[in-house]
Amino acid sequence: MKMKLLLFLVVLTFQQMMFSQVKLVQQSLPLIYDFDMIDDNLGYAVALNALLKTTDGGADWDTVSAVTTANMRRIFCLDQNNFFIAGEKGRFVKSTDAGASWTVVIAGDTLMSAYGINFSSVTTGHILFSSSSAAKAIKTTDGGATWTTTLNHTTGDLEDMDFYDAGHGVVCGGGVGKIDLFYTADGTTWAKSPNFTVPPGYTRSDIRGVKFASANIVYGIGWGSIIGLQASITIKSTDAGATWTYLTQAAENRVYENMYGIYFKDVNNGVAIGGGSRGTVFLKTSDGGVNWIPNIIPSGASPSKIYGNGNLLLIGGGENVFLRSTDYGVNWKIITPVPSSSLYTIHFPDANTGYTAGYNGLMLKTTDGGASWKPSYASSGFVSPNVQGIYFVSANIGYAAYSYGMVTKTTNGGESWVKVIPDTLSTTATWYAPYFINENLGYVVGRVTSTLDVIAKTQDGGQTWEKKTGLISGVWRGVAFYNEQKGIVVGEKLKAAYTNNGGSSWQISTFTTIPAGYTTPHLKDIAFIDENTAIAVGDSIVLKTTDGGATWNFIPVPELHVGLTGVSYKKYANGNPGTIFASGMRTGNARYAGFYSSTDLGVTWVNTVENVDINNTLYDVSSTENQAAYVSSSGSIVYSNVPIVGIGDNNASSPDNYYLAQNYPNPFNPSTRISFSVPADLAQGQISSLRIYDVLGREVATLHNGPAEPGMHTVIFEANSLSSGIYICRFISGGYNKTIKMTLLK
Repeated sequence: MKMKLLLFLVVLTFQQMMFSQVKLVQQSLPLIYDFDMIDDNLGYAVALNALLKTTDGGADWDTVSAVTTANMRRIFCLDQNNFFIAGEKGRFVKSTDAGASWTVVIAGDTLMSAYGINFSSVTTGHILFSSSSAAKAIKTTDGGATWTTTLNHTTGDLEDMDFYDAGHGVVCGGGVGKIDLFYTADGTTWAKSPNFTVPPGYTRSDIRGVKFASANIVYGIGWGSIIGLQASITIKSTDAGATWTYLTQAAENRVYENMYGIYFKDVNNGVAIGGGSRGTVFLKTSDGGVNWIPNIIPSGASPSKIYGNGNLLLIGGGENVFLRSTDYGVNWKIITPVPSSSLYTIHFPDANTGYTAGYNGLMLKTTDGGASWKPSYASSGFVSPNVQGIYFVSANIGYAAYSYGMVTKTTNGGESWVKVIPDTLSTTATWYAPYFINENLGYVVGRVTSTLDVIAKTQDGGQTWEKKTGLISGVWRGVAFYNEQKGIVVGEKLKAAYTNNGGSSWQISTFTTIPAGYTTPHLKDIAFIDENTAIAVGDSIVLKTTDGGATWNFIPVPELHVGLTGVSYKKYANGNPGTIFASGMRTGNARYAGFYSSTDLGVTWVNTVENVDINNTLYDVSSTENQAAYVSSSGSIVYSNVPIVGIGDNNASSPDNYYLAQNYPNPFNPSTRISFSVPADLAQGQISSLRIYDVLGREVATLHNGPAEPGMHTVIFEANSLSSGIYICRFISGGYNKTIKMTLLK
């Protein structure tokens, strides 16, 4: 009787839990359009109508001041005090006191936006304004008070500008099927460079970036596309932009993405950056651009700007991601604390370790149950496509499924990834979901084309694969196995299949009791409850099978307003039934978030979502044996049902009072999380203690004893060596003394 009462209290406690946001160590920054560095650490950036400042080489950005005018696009820092900014609607903004005050004038065409700005002194400067069909270069000799149009281009856009000195400059651009390059030798009059020969087959040929390497040598980069395999364009001028040569690259060096930024530390040694749908592209030349060699960079962002000083490189601009190299691009470090991205998939192999990944291969990892997260990119080789699904068989061994038909494996907790199914150039080939029974035996499902489904199986950790295609002439989106023999796959247009022989053969499932209007919903994910029972979710639908996937029944869910994209189930560590979790989002004009849970194996469901920003899109869900659930979202946000999450040792916002929270989970087996706080006015050197006692008053663990920084703190209590029962946690700090009861249930 006592055990039954205890289990009831567990369920009651969970249903009252708040679904809340994991507070990542993340800057809430507007989109950065451009940045300029004064030295290796000090720099400024423009983001919409704000000026941002970094003092640590781009790792952190703080708002200096707001610029109350149209959105800003380009910035040029002459020195620590003189900033020149150009933006939309022909705006020019100037500050001579490091952003404390601003002068705003309409310098250019109000129908155009800035694509380049350069000042050779406090009085003389140039701005390139452009629309999609015309462009103008303007010049000032009085610090921006008045401007003169020096180039009026009426037949296409222009996209970048660079000056070697006050007189010598180049602008570039183009558009569909054309290239436009202009140069000036006096800073006032512009001449159009003659077109150079471009290989046949280009649908576009515009130049996106230009850079002087010396007074006469200029490099340009631009268009590239995997559609039709149009190699990224690289060009060179040896007469300050008057004439140009197309630099044909060897087949093994060709890349097929847009290139944007260039840096040369001398006339022969340079780098170029860009990217697109498959990750960052980083090219390096040591022979004056004759050969541009692709180099691996662990990033999926699309950087648009590069700063260089000798061997120091800083790239950024794409998705507010900044990376830094101190050895000329051999090694890179992501210096943005948490890049903002859409996280399509999430998986916790244990209570403390979790991974979430998504757009452009961004991956976040936690080793403390979600209290803190470390960013990386699940890149492999030269590519970092979107991660559609991840599955970890342990804290270190995991698999990732991507767009462009790639599957990778990690054996070191995400530090590096190896391709086990290589990427393709096909935009329709996509692997959506992996599932592994152990390190060697696993499956991945997806599509070869938009109408050709595929299931792949490996028995040797990804070295070889057996593939089955064309079962449904569609797309498989989810896969799960109960054991080595029994598995189910689900897909779009109300499709499912099951196997009882480890995937040697698959049988198509049938659907019963489906109400009118649910004839072809897309199914997105699946979770086994026991050997024969599983739950599948999809477009505003929940289905249940009790015969291993052969037949499926409709489960009515009150107020199911969302398309469900993730479902997860884990039993308690002691084998007791756990909770089923499902998450999803309704997008469009009427946005609605859903975080549904069932404590009776899918019979009844409740939506417990709270505190979710509906501007974020919910994706996948993963739960642990402690019944902690985590939901991945857009904006690099992770939500959870854990009452106190994301605290870690976060001192950014110190509390006003002492506090000891109830441990979570409670009951627990074998670990639980305990959070406490100390106020900002804590006396320096004051001792705080957090200790665990049994019911007889004997101390069984000391979790903290010493000074504690002001702020919130979370510790993990591991009770592997203790027996089931009631334990007391006591927190003492200053005059504060509080205890809580904790239940260990093995």
